[in-house]
Amino acid sequence: MNWIYENLLALCAIAFPIIATVIGFLYQRHSNKKQLGYKIIYQDEIIKRNSRYKGLKITYNNQEIEVLHILTIKVLNNGRKAISDQDFQSPLEFYFNNGEKILSIELINKSPSNLEIEFENNSESIVFTPTLLNSGDNYTFQMLVANASKPIIIARARIFGISEIKKIKPSKSLINKVYLAFNITCVSSIIIIIAVILKIIALKLSTIIVSSVLFFLGMSLLAYVTTSNDKNSDLD
Repeated sequence: MNWIYENLLALCAIAFPIIATVIGFLYQRHSNKKQLGYKIIYQDEIIKRNSRYKGLKITYNNQEIEVLHILTIKVLNNGRKAISDQDFQSPLEFYFNNGEKILSIELINKSPSNLEIEFENNSESIVFTPTLLNSGDNYTFQMLVANASKPIIIARARIFGISEIKKIKPSKSLINKVYLAFNITCVSSIIIIIAVILKIIALKLSTIIVSSVLFFLGMSLLAYVTTSNDKNSDLD
């Protein structure tokens, strides 16, 4: 038992690289899966009929509407593998379930520029024709939606290797992650140094040096794992 206490720092330092390697393996295994997601870039109410004015009507292309919303949505392959048009068992579709009407849709951006995007608007949903999407490929469309207080869009598709089309949540930037990993390393190192100085952990100088190198190696690997492969998730 005394040997464990005397070599606690060395054991912890050796454990960090092992833990970081396992985390890195699991992370890479997850990130190698096919992924297709979407993110709402912008959403706002443009106009709404005031019920106090009974004779007031709002029309769009001769259609009477109560409220009008605009939505800008980006679709992107945020995985590491390409999604071919043959992978689609059913096409990508966006729809609403509260009686909303899609008045218009416009493709406003795509990357790469030669990406072929075709869609059909049937006023209740938008259906995109299956097309090849390499890792990082994305396109953005804008639509006007009528008769909804706050439209909630839903995506669905049946794609080989993908269980569901997920809404991409805002992620921390690379700088913030590096800063966090750096602070964790510094705080942990300070605690260990204080412990050694106060002789809470009694170690020989050679053991401290070796342990410190292993410790920083493990934390550096953990920082790399945390910050790698986030370019597709942060596309704007």
